Amino acid sequence: DSRWTYGVMGVHFRVVTATKSAEETVARIDQFIVDYRKELENMTKNQYMENLVGLAKHKLLMASSLSDECETFWSEITDYRYDWQVKRNEVLALRTITKEEVLAKYDAWLMPTCNKGKPRKRRAIGIQVIGAHGGAASLGRPDVGSRDTNEYIEEQVIEFHKHAKNATWGKIL
Repeated sequence: DSRWTYGVMGVHFRVVTATKSAEETVARIDQFIVDYRKELENMTKNQYMENLVGLAKHKLLMASSLSDECETFWSEITDYRYDWQVKRNEVLALRTITKEEVLAKYDAWLMPTCNKGKPRKRRAIGIQVIGAHGGAASLGRPDVGSRDTNEYIEEQVIEFHKHAKNATWGKIL
């Protein structure tokens, strides 16, 4: 699914598994990204256009409820875009996008490695909720007793702030 949240555009994958570890799941997502790039590359012009038309039709569907339409307009306000015809304008923009441009942006933003096989510097965040039922899906779960939980969380928050150089991104914490 793609997202535009507070001015940040991105793609997210939601995966639930009882058999794979968090590390294996991330590796499989990266492999999917690589494999799907090959599918994009091998699309014929007609297949590409069919997908583009399908996306345009989907964007032009009427909101299924007043709540959905309201959410669309509120997101325009909270993102400071104020584009009240955003879906129509996106469809108009789709008419100009070539397959080559899609592949170039796919390579720049999504691919885990560059064409020379070296890891690409991507901005990504991975949120992993790891269960306690045992087995491979529980690999990577920290060993924290119930009395140590608050202390462990505090340590993780401090480490995050160090890593982010105590940036608040304009927000007061």
